Amino acid sequence: MEKVKDLKKFSLNDNVLDLIDLKFLPRWVILFIDILIILASLFISHLLIMGLEVKHYRAFPLRYVFLFILSTNVLYMYIFKTYLGVIRHSTFVDLFKLFFANLCCVLTIVIVNYTYYFSSNEKAILIPFLGFYFALSSVFLFVFRLCVKGFFNVIKENKRSASRKKIYILGDDDTSVAIAQVILSNPNLPFDIKGFISYNDRRVSIKLLDRNIVTKANFINNLNAGKKEVDGVLVIKEALQKEELDFWVNILLENNIKIYKAPSLQKLRGKETINQIKTIQIEDLLNRKQIKLDNVEVKRRHFQKTVLVTGGGRVHW
Repeated sequence: MEKVKDLKKFSLNDNVLDLIDLKFLPRWVILFIDILIILASLFISHLLIMGLEVKHYRAFPLRYVFLFILSTNVLYMYIFKTYLGVIRHSTFVDLFKLFFANLCCVLTIVIVNYTYYFSSNEKAILIPFLGFYFALSSVFLFVFRLCVKGFFNVIKENKRSASRKKIYILGDDDTSVAIAQVILSNPNLPFDIKGFISYNDRRVSIKLLDRNIVTKANFINNLNAGKKEVDGVLVIKEALQKEELDFWVNILLENNIKIYKAPSLQKLRGKETINQIKTIQIEDLLNRKQIKLDNVEVKRRHFQKTVLVTGGGRVHW
C-alpha cells in the first residue's frame, strides 16, 4: 500500500513539474479567463452596491448595463492587446496595459452615461458602481497574472533544485563560505549546497548561509550507517594536506559519493563557472607535477627489446 501511495505521489509531482514545459496558452484562453474575471468583478461590485442599500438606475435593465460594460472592457482589451504575451513572463508593461484598458473602459462609460443624462435628463449607470468595478477588475486581473507568474517561478525553482546535485562543502572557514556564496548566487550551477562539514564540534549548533553544519565524525558515521544524504562533497584542495585529501577520496569513493574540487575564487567568479568545478582526477592526488612521457622516444629506444621493470605501486581508487 505504501508503494502505491509513493507511486501516486511521484506521478503527481512529475505532472506538476511538467507544467513548466508548457510553452504558452492560446490567446483565446487568456481572453476567456479575463472575461470571467470581469464578470466576477461585476457581480462583486453589484453585491457591494446592494450592501450599501443603493439601488441601480432603472433607465435600462441591469443585464443590459452589465453587457454594455463587459463589451466595452473587452473592446479596450482588444485595442491594447492585453491578451498577448506569455502570462508567466508578465512585466510592468503588461500591467500598465491592463490598467489603461480598464481606465479607458470606465472613462468611456462615464462619458456615455453623462451624454445620456444631458440628452434625457436621466442617468443609466451608478458612478460608485463603476468605481467598485474599476478597482476590483484591475486588482483581480493584476493578481491573476502575478499568481501565475509566481506559481511557475516556484515550479521552475523546484524542478531546477530536483535536477541539481546535493553537495556538502568540506570546511567552514572564510574561503569555504565565499565559495558557497558564489555557487548560491549562480543559478546556472548544477549544485545545491546542503551544508558544511566542520572540524570544529562547537560550530554544529549554528548555521552558515542558512545551511546546516555537521562535524567530520558525524558525517562519516552517517556514511558508515548507510545514510547518504548528498551526491558529492566539494573540497578546497589547496587547504588540505595530501594525507587528508587521500582520506576523503578513499572514504567518499567507497560510498559512491563524488568528490569535487573547487577552483580559486577568481576563477569561480569568471564567466565559465560551470566548467570550473570538476571531479577530482587521479592526477590531483600526486604531490608533484604530472610526468608526461614521450611515447615516441620510448618506443624508438625499447621497441622489440626485452625490458625488466623494477618497482611498482598500486593505486587505491
